[in-house]
Amino acid sequence: MKSLFEDKENTYTVVSLCKIIGYTKQAYYKHENSISEDAMRHEIIIQAIYSIREKMPDLSCDKVHRILLKRLPSDLTIGRKATYDLMRIHGLIRHKRCYRTQTTLTVYRLEYHDLIKDLFIDHPNQVWVADITYIRLESGDFIYLGLITDRYSRKIIGWNLSESLAQEGAMSALKMALAMLPAGVMPIHHSDRGCQYYSKTYTDLLKSVGMQISMYTDGDPRNNAVAERINGTIKNEMLCDKVIYGLDDGFIKVCRAIHIYNDERPHLSLDYHTPEEAYHMSGNIRRRWNTNYKKKEVLLEITEK
Repeated sequence: MKSLFEDKENTYTVVSLCKIIGYTKQAYYKHENSISEDAMRHEIIIQAIYSIREKMPDLSCDKVHRILLKRLPSDLTIGRKATYDLMRIHGLIRHKRCYRTQTTLTVYRLEYHDLIKDLFIDHPNQVWVADITYIRLESGDFIYLGLITDRYSRKIIGWNLSESLAQEGAMSALKMALAMLPAGVMPIHHSDRGCQYYSKTYTDLLKSVGMQISMYTDGDPRNNAVAERINGTIKNEMLCDKVIYGLDDGFIKVCRAIHIYNDERPHLSLDYHTPEEAYHMSGNIRRRWNTNYKKKEVLLEITEK
């Protein structure tokens, strides 16, 4: 109707056109105002989404929506599905696959056992998990990121970036984490059976401060799933589209990614809290996701019978 009214050859007035379609003049202008308000509202929201995407380009739509709820004023709200539709229209839904290389050189001695398999974890600095992942450089070479993460809050508390898989990188990440450890607190250190974590230098440092050493023994990566998942989030979500030109450039970009991960990124496993928020909490935190491991195991057992 608006386009018809604005046509230069049109001889109708707003009132006459409203009568034809059965609307009042007031209803027409109210509709026009509502369209303008919606356009302004969507523009504010999409600019907020662009701001989030600039820092976290591969963050899921659900988590983008959660951040929006915190940032937008109370009188400006949007639902999860509307957020998804708005992001889809503006081409802000991205799917990118990254590839893996081996970072674990396994030691098969069983001196250390899995101490956290059935442990109920309900406070920070109860268990630390450690893992190493690779980051591909623009040249095609790799640098290696070692992380120490608080198992309860998912907060990264120690990290190191190095050009090799030598134990010095893992040692540097551990020393950073130990420097943050509150007095009188002694977590369990849990890792895979990689040679970096099994080395005498590394284990001697853990023993010297009184930390228990835990390593999963059955080869099931789910036993160190939190560390694996966090490594994947940093690399495949926050760095996957970044071009990294060397160790120094990688240090700057990884440092920024870890800051965003710890302080801004909400987690499904933390009831949409950030790791920094969860680090100052205690007790059981509601998880917003479910694994299907138990269901698959029960189904397999029924099928076999």
